[in-house]
Amino acid sequence: MSIKEFWEDQHTQNTRTWLTGTSLDQILKAYDLTKESLANIKCLEIGVGLVTVTEPLSKLVATLYCTDISDKALTKAGPYTSGAWHTQQIDQIPPVDMAICHLVMIHCDDKECERILRSINLLPGGKIYCQFSCLKSADALENVSHKIRHQLIDSGMHFFRTEEEIQHLCDVAGLQIVKSKYFDPGSYHGWNGQYWQFYQLERA
Repeated sequence: MSIKEFWEDQHTQNTRTWLTGTSLDQILKAYDLTKESLANIKCLEIGVGLVTVTEPLSKLVATLYCTDISDKALTKAGPYTSGAWHTQQIDQIPPVDMAICHLVMIHCDDKECERILRSINLLPGGKIYCQFSCLKSADALENVSHKIRHQLIDSGMHFFRTEEEIQHLCDVAGLQIVKSKYFDPGSYHGWNGQYWQFYQLERA
């Protein structure tokens, strides 16, 4: 099964294990944004999940574009957007003031991360708000149950990075880290070995 087929299947089933139900309020809190700061801007949402951010976000911004690897996901997001593109077409999306990429890079290898970050068309002064997943210790993945280890490693669908590796990805993509914030998501299927870094990025 290809990665695209995997995500099409998850969106068909609305699988809560893989598709997050992150709310707009959680996004705003994570990246220190306000609803007022979203007014009159052009925004790109990268990875729409269960469309729990897409719908309310569309009511706040002037223009909302979306991109996802799944055609089914884009169909769900379509009614709330001014345009929806497959992730491979991200460089075709018109320039935006803001791009939100939350809980996406964990599923992308370095080459895809670089491609996505480099391909986002930003207007002057535009910002990218992006989350990366990191490990609390070098042996964190060794201390998980067989079930979780299969989900995190054997499936090949999770990519954890050090903050130095994230910095390198940003450098290669021509981005500078303006602000970063640590967040502990707590238990993940009974596993506490990861932490998240929230970044505000701008073109270097």
